[in-house]
Amino acid sequence: MHERPTDQREYRNRLAQSADTGAIMKVDSRSFKKKCVVVAAALGAVLTASSVLIGTDAANEDQRRAPGGEVRRVSGDRIKLKDGRDIEFAAIRLPFEHEPYADKARHTLEKWVNDEGVRLAFDDEWGINDDRLLAYVYANDTFINERLVRAGLAFVKLRAGNRKYEAVLLKAQAEAREERNGMWTLLKATSGVPFVGDEERATFHRPECAKRPGESKAEIQLKGSAEALERGMAPCGKCRPMD
Repeated sequence: MHERPTDQREYRNRLAQSADTGAIMKVDSRSFKKKCVVVAAALGAVLTASSVLIGTDAANEDQRRAPGGEVRRVSGDRIKLKDGRDIEFAAIRLPFEHEPYADKARHTLEKWVNDEGVRLAFDDEWGINDDRLLAYVYANDTFINERLVRAGLAFVKLRAGNRKYEAVLLKAQAEAREERNGMWTLLKATSGVPFVGDEERATFHRPECAKRPGESKAEIQLKGSAEALERGMAPCGKCRPMD
C-alpha cells in the first residue's frame, strides 16, 4: 500500500498522472483491438480467395478428367466430344496421312465411336495442354485403344507416363503383326538396320533424321525396327523408318 503524500498539491499531481496513464492504456487497448480485427479480416479474405482459387482449379481438373462423354466427331487422330474436350488416344498412334491404312483407320474409328457415349480412363500423364487430353477410350465396354492396335490400325506408342496397359497393347501389336492385320500387310519390321530411339516420346528415327533427340538428350541405339516396335516405339512421321 502506497504512503499517502502529505503535500496536497503533490497528491493531486499523482492522481492526475494516474488518470492520464489509465486513459492512455484504454486508448491503446481499443486501438490494438481494432488492428487485430482489421488483420483478421484481411487474413480471412486471403484464405477465402485462396480456397476459391484452389477449389476452382480442382473443379476444372475434375471436369477435364470427367470419366465419359458423347462423341461429336473424329478429327484426324483425335476424337472431339460434345462437351468440347479434345481427346488423343493414350499409348497409341494412328497412321499419318502418308502411311498405309491411314484413311481406313479413321473411317473405322468413326464407325466405332461416332455419336456414341464413350468412357475415358487416364494414366499418370494425361494433359498435353489446356485443349487436348490423353486418354484410354472405351465404347460399349470395348477398349478402343487395344482394338485399333489389334486390327493393325494403330502403332503402340508408350510415352513416359502412358504405360499402364503396356503389356496388353504390346501383345495386341505382336499378334497383329504375326497375323498381318491392317497396315502390317504392307509394313515389315527389320533387324540389323540401325535406328535411333527417343524413349521419352516413344518414337524411333533414321540416324540422319532432323527430328531425332540428339546426342545431348537421352536416346538409345536400336538394331532394327523390330526392336523399336517391341519397345513400344512408333516410327517417326518425318524420316519414315518403316518405308
